[in-house]
Amino acid sequence: MVGIIERLPDNQKLDITQTYESQKKIVNNYIVPIVQKSINKKAFPVSDGIIKHIIHERHRHQRENNINKSRGATWNDREQRRKHANTRRTDVSKQSGYFVSTFFLI
Repeated sequence: MVGIIERLPDNQKLDITQTYESQKKIVNNYIVPIVQKSINKKAFPVSDGIIKHIIHERHRHQRENNINKSRGATWNDREQRRKHANTRRTDVSKQSGYFVSTFFLI
């Protein structure tokens, strides 16, 4: 689906500097019909709502990445450290849960 969206003319693409809500008309009138025509309906029976949700999520992540790039290096460094710490905390809690469950099952 990403390839389809990339090939659209510039006036039919979503602008990541604007919100999704302000561009709903473009999504409804251009993007969704093009995606519906290009997918195999027998293999992927997808409704318009699901396509809109996928497009909305993609736009949200692109917009978020664009906003984060415009922030300072200090903010990006702190954000990466925070995400890394959260991931490590999750990994450790998963490992300790596994250890506890195997310890008591023996």
